[in-house]
Amino acid sequence: MIPRTTLPILFLVGLPALGQVSFPDFSDPAGLALNGSSATVDNGIDPAPVLRLVPAVDLGGNGGSAFTSEMVCVKGFSCFFEFRIGASGGFPDPNGEPGGDGLTFTIQGVGANALGWLGGGLGYGGLTPSIAVEIDTWQNPGQDPDSNHVGIDADGDLVSLAAAGVPGRFDDGNLRSVWVDYDGVLLEVRVSDTGVRPAVATLARIVDIPGVLGSEAGFVGFTAATFGAYGDHDIVSWSYQGTCGNLTIDGCDTGVENLLFTGGIQLSDLVNACAAQATTHGGFVSCVASLTNGLKQAGILTGRQKSAIQSCAARANLP
Repeated sequence: MIPRTTLPILFLVGLPALGQVSFPDFSDPAGLALNGSSATVDNGIDPAPVLRLVPAVDLGGNGGSAFTSEMVCVKGFSCFFEFRIGASGGFPDPNGEPGGDGLTFTIQGVGANALGWLGGGLGYGGLTPSIAVEIDTWQNPGQDPDSNHVGIDADGDLVSLAAAGVPGRFDDGNLRSVWVDYDGVLLEVRVSDTGVRPAVATLARIVDIPGVLGSEAGFVGFTAATFGAYGDHDIVSWSYQGTCGNLTIDGCDTGVENLLFTGGIQLSDLVNACAAQATTHGGFVSCVASLTNGLKQAGILTGRQKSAIQSCAARANLP
């Protein structure tokens, strides 16, 4: 239960979690949970350490993931990353293409240490709830449209909601750039081998990410896996900027972002706690005033933001 008094609430939730992730390289992976085979390495190609999700080792199966150690906002976001898959080999797929199996950019509510199935599961299979963008390099019959494609997946299912073949080979050792953008309705994926953002999306799909996760926040990061085929799966750089949208109180838009705090608690959770604890409207307004005054004193809210929240609380038909 969230305490009644504002000061314990502030100690409980801590400072707002960062909505931005920025790794120009992976010389310092602080803020990431590295799982399975994931490690930071010097790949001998890029000028700084990279995040190697799985190495090109034929061990009969390998998997790795890396996720933010804290939840970030996912109601809307812009994401960019560069990847390199090389040293490919092993058992060829039905099209005669060796090298596998691929990687995903994943948004999930399982936890920072999540890691799914190996091989064609791309380290993502079975992770629920989740949404993923897959970069697939090995065709699994009945699952994949071809040997080199991108897909949008949900709830750990590698039979994609939408998929698009991409010319060439993702696992040829060359650097690729990926943009993943979500406006709260449409999820768009763009892939380039030149570093120039394409004007037209490579793949797009309407999807309710907060609805799938049951939250406006989640853990974001990458997964990859190998089995009979293998390759070095490297993330070279990554940036992510997310938002949780505005705080709304009983239909009143405050114009203030619904802040996400350490531990996955949002500003709306604290306001809802006031509504649950109050027995009168005056008690609710007083609770919200105490909460927002404390957040302003902590430097989390501005005076204008505090006033906007209190104004919506005063007009709300709560409790």
